[in-house]
Amino acid sequence: MTPLTGIRVLITRPRGSGDDLREALEGRGVIVVEVPALEIQPPDDLSPLDSALAQLDHYHWIAFTSRNAVDFFLTRAEERRVAMPAPLRVAALGPSTAGFLGQRGMSVNCMPEEATAASLAREMARAGVAGCRVLIPCGDRSRPDLPDALRAAGAEVTAIVAYRTAAVEADDRKKLAAALTGGQVDVVALASPSALEGIDAVLEGNLQPLRDVRLVCIGPTTAEAVRSAGLVPAATANPHTAAGLAAAIAGLFTE
Repeated sequence: MTPLTGIRVLITRPRGSGDDLREALEGRGVIVVEVPALEIQPPDDLSPLDSALAQLDHYHWIAFTSRNAVDFFLTRAEERRVAMPAPLRVAALGPSTAGFLGQRGMSVNCMPEEATAASLAREMARAGVAGCRVLIPCGDRSRPDLPDALRAAGAEVTAIVAYRTAAVEADDRKKLAAALTGGQVDVVALASPSALEGIDAVLEGNLQPLRDVRLVCIGPTTAEAVRSAGLVPAATANPHTAAGLAAAIAGLFTE
């Protein structure tokens, strides 16, 4: 593995959730600058989540699209002393989410090769969702792609907010702006479209600093968000995991 000594990479994940990426990068000799672009918090109203937990045996499938969804949903289930019904089938968007589910003691029945909503919907449709009730714990800014695709496949879908995305505090805003505008980093690692939204808010819509660094995305959905903002991804991770993201960054400097 070629060392990347001196390469400076900005990690923008919420505080406490970027450890795996930081370790993967530091293992390659990268200088990691870690400043969150957003914060992840419980929803303001927990009643929809609690209602879904109370009726969990009503569902045939539960689909997780992020580690945050896994964390907040299962933590609330533990607080409410709700066990996962044995017949409930579990779908995960990609290997990172599936691995986190495994850490929480849950087996995954369905995972697509590509970590996109369209791919997950197709994989679930092949496994059989027509006429089934599907629960999707998600964030308050989650896109409707997966629910819409599953409904088109004949499923009855309930999407509930399990967590919400909030702006970072003033101190982190200053640190993030300084890192991006002061030439402190060579690469920005983007693990979600929300991370780009958080950066956009901090920079107050002036994305010019992002044109002066290399943007590396964890998956195609994030890469599409980058392109939609008028920017160009330098690379997209494959697999769509922290290790894949670190490898994609390394590839920029070792090819």
